[in-house]
Amino acid sequence: MPAFFFKHRREERPSRPLLLPLNNVAIIGAGLAGLGLSLFLKQHNIHSTIYELRPAAVTSAGAVMLAPNALRSLDAISVYARIAPQGYHFRDLTFRNNAHEYLDAYEMGNAERYGYDALRIYRQALLDAHKAAIAAAGIPIVYGKRFSHIVSESAEEGITFAFTDGEQYTVDLLVGADGIHSSVRKFLDPDVAPAFSGVMAIMCALPTAAVKLPFEPYPTPISIHGAGGAWVMAPQNPAGSELLGGIQYRTHARDRAEWEALGRDKAQLMAMVREQYEKWNLMVQSAMDAVKPEDLSIWAFHTVPKLRTWSSSPGKMVLLGDAAHAISPAAGQGVNQAFEDAHALALVMAAANEGRVEWRRGLDWWQAYKQARIDRVNALTDEMNKRRVPNWDPKGAETIDSSWMFGVQIAEDVRKWVEAQ
Repeated sequence: MPAFFFKHRREERPSRPLLLPLNNVAIIGAGLAGLGLSLFLKQHNIHSTIYELRPAAVTSAGAVMLAPNALRSLDAISVYARIAPQGYHFRDLTFRNNAHEYLDAYEMGNAERYGYDALRIYRQALLDAHKAAIAAAGIPIVYGKRFSHIVSESAEEGITFAFTDGEQYTVDLLVGADGIHSSVRKFLDPDVAPAFSGVMAIMCALPTAAVKLPFEPYPTPISIHGAGGAWVMAPQNPAGSELLGGIQYRTHARDRAEWEALGRDKAQLMAMVREQYEKWNLMVQSAMDAVKPEDLSIWAFHTVPKLRTWSSSPGKMVLLGDAAHAISPAAGQGVNQAFEDAHALALVMAAANEGRVEWRRGLDWWQAYKQARIDRVNALTDEMNKRRVPNWDPKGAETIDSSWMFGVQIAEDVRKWVEAQ
């Protein structure tokens, strides 16, 4: 069935409540959003199967920052206890100038205020923790399956979808948790495509011992601001013996082949990293000296334009995480917002199955609730990007208050809304 048909159908709304229980869910994508959702659904006795394009042996590089809003949700599915010993716990990202003078700080966690400090952890360790919990829960993950298209969808009969190998399945709900380049999303809005934000980062891992600190204890994570922009260093293992080192650049958009070519050109990346070498302080220079060209990688910051809807009109197809609202990583909230999505969506599904709310109404509330938070995160991201331009001056800049973000109580917010219906 052509994509334009679904684009037309999404303008409609069911004339009566959807009474079918949501007991059988297909999740496209075994990334953190999809894995997390499956565990939330299991808590409410909702069966799910995860389908992943890549082989099981594929691993993921780099680390992620988890803030209290995500850690509270991960605690609710008993994943926090698995990951807490595996990452670096901290509270603030400190901003200093090239002379190491204090400029500002951005609170990223605080156990006294929110119940959790921030946690920086290798992405693979976080994935492994989820997969261990999923295996213990008996949730199936099917690898090597590429989503193809929607065959049919109705409120009364569920949704039938196909893979490129010809297999078809009918389920109560199909969830597109397949990332920024989502294949599921094109059946909601085929005209939406990721947009380059104008910012890229060049990054690598550094041994902490190789960095010449000006004094100790020196606060990390740290963002050093100078003529070359902002040089960031963040511990990413429990002992803090390894640092992420990186710098952001304003640059032009490239097509996929051009981005891949740039990522392979280690000599060019090294030249870009060291372009302003003489203008940096001795600490940043020592970090640059410790960079191995072969370890350099790039991250082009892409976003997804604001979607009118994250779900189909019959309510049998839903987008989650980056598929619905990919945001620039400057504020470190991408994966955190995906966990919020999964937590809230599972609670709304459970309420619908119990007959306490109508599913379509619940979907609309869920999107509005989360979109309002995404809008505020995007505003925060813009502010963080402003602070990483060359020679950023903090005069006149307000101290960032993220208590609205970190203090969120997803379960309580959903409960209040359900009870008000």
